[in-house]
Amino acid sequence: IIFNGTESRKPLSVAEVTITISNETGTLPLDVPEVAIKRRLYRSGESEYYINGKLAKLKEVRELFWDTGIGKSAYSVMEQGKIDQILSSKPEDRRYLFEEAAGITKHKVRVREAETKLERTEENMKQIEAVLAEVKRSHDSLKHQAEKTVSFR
Repeated sequence: IIFNGTESRKPLSVAEVTITISNETGTLPLDVPEVAIKRRLYRSGESEYYINGKLAKLKEVRELFWDTGIGKSAYSVMEQGKIDQILSSKPEDRRYLFEEAAGITKHKVRVREAETKLERTEENMKQIEAVLAEVKRSHDSLKHQAEKTVSFR
């Protein structure tokens, strides 16, 4: 993708592609008549994504196309042989396709993200409880030592 140069021209360090999509019918969840999605790929392998000229995360670009039929597993236009491929695919793959067509993909992804956050929070709470228990033991020990010291005087 990235121009490697010729004898007369230097190699480039970046490649860029932009697709502009009409949004006159409001298919995409943005209140603009056209949406421009741009990807800039650097020789290092890093990528930058833009939505209408504003820097965005890949996740935001994907979410923009959820439930539209446009995307990695697009179902709005099918190539020749795609139906046979769908029918002979694994049940999980077929289920994913039907979920995307039904418009529940984004909700399932958000539920999965929330569950992951909850698991991390629960793990953090366990660590905090362990630290709190250790601090309480130290406090109790120091309190006991302080009481002994006072009774010696």
